[in-house]
Amino acid sequence: MIANLIRNAISYTEHGHIAICLDERGVSVKDTGIGIPKEQIQRIFDRYYVGTAGGEGIGLSLVKRICGRYGWNIDIDSQEGSGTLIRLSFLPSQTES
Repeated sequence: MIANLIRNAISYTEHGHIAICLDERGVSVKDTGIGIPKEQIQRIFDRYYVGTAGGEGIGLSLVKRICGRYGWNIDIDSQEGSGTLIRLSFLPSQTES
């Protein structure tokens, strides 16, 4: 899962940087790449959906399925032209019981 997120960050970041953060609650991958257009953000987890960098379109759909299997959350914050932050949370949020 992490390799897929890093590979995507590399594919969509021509200039800038990629930051990977691991803490007690999960992991995040942040890039300063091209970002994801608002109209595409809901589709990135669809199987066989391919963004502008190409690929097979199965990586993020598998990440989403694995997260669902283990009860993990995946959150995305992306601004077109500014980059993307993807956060995998391995523990339920503190507001959940």
